[in-house]
Amino acid sequence: MAAPYTSECPLRFAVVGDSWVTEVDVLPDGRRQPKSLSANALKDVLQQRMGHVDFTVAGFPGLTTWAMHDICTSCTLRHAATLSAGCYSVGRYPAASQCELEGLPVIQDPCSVIEDIDVAVILVGSNDLLNAGPYIDQWSQEILWNLKTVRATLRERGIEVLICSLYLSEEQKHDDPYREVVRKKMNRKLKRHGEVIDLDSLFGKYDPALWRDGYHLNDMGCDHFGKLLGHYLVRRFGQFPTAHVNGKVGTLAQMCICVAAVGHFTLDLRWASMDGGPMAGDFHVGPAPECG
Repeated sequence: MAAPYTSECPLRFAVVGDSWVTEVDVLPDGRRQPKSLSANALKDVLQQRMGHVDFTVAGFPGLTTWAMHDICTSCTLRHAATLSAGCYSVGRYPAASQCELEGLPVIQDPCSVIEDIDVAVILVGSNDLLNAGPYIDQWSQEILWNLKTVRATLRERGIEVLICSLYLSEEQKHDDPYREVVRKKMNRKLKRHGEVIDLDSLFGKYDPALWRDGYHLNDMGCDHFGKLLGHYLVRRFGQFPTAHVNGKVGTLAQMCICVAAVGHFTLDLRWASMDGGPMAGDFHVGPAPECG
């Protein structure tokens, strides 16, 4: 099988979300320790099928879309991962104040930031639905605005963004049927504004063996979810463009800056088939003509 990403040119991937991404264990001595079972399972699948992956994980139990928006306007995704590894309570406290405690820079202009991430999966929103209560109609519009703004902000930084659809367990659906109606309506609206990973289709039939309670996946459920998400992403990125500039190999996006910086170059654009099939779409570009 062709592996389009190497240690010299990895796929720079981030997953950001709530407790489905990272939970926090409290050790006997009182120390807090992050546990990212679903993210680890996802990483394993991506590395097995795609080659080298530079993997960034930022998970915060109880994270809402408001807190996700706060993260994007306060710090980079890699710095958010630092906060996650330190078990900071983003959401309970402003992300900027948590960055200052950790000694991380706080973003002054969210649109001026360039992140060294290629793809980000965002998994957040279910906590908003569960906490909305009688204000669910009003909150639903704010949740959608938050998610669309997060997507737009990260895209401005050069990241391809995939947002997971809002998901509720069977128990949560039965607890409040109207909440389920609103959830489905919100997911339809989300899909109109960009790519959405449909968690209902991804999970398929409800399996109670995967759940610790009506809100959280158990360890087996986290591992199962991470693998499902990983295989989805392998299918989603079934073929990867790789660019060869003056003998250096990288993804097309990563090598564009090289093309701009080199006066005379030869560019080979190749599609690396994930099933090991033949290469296609090979062509060469010489130096750009003089203007004027």
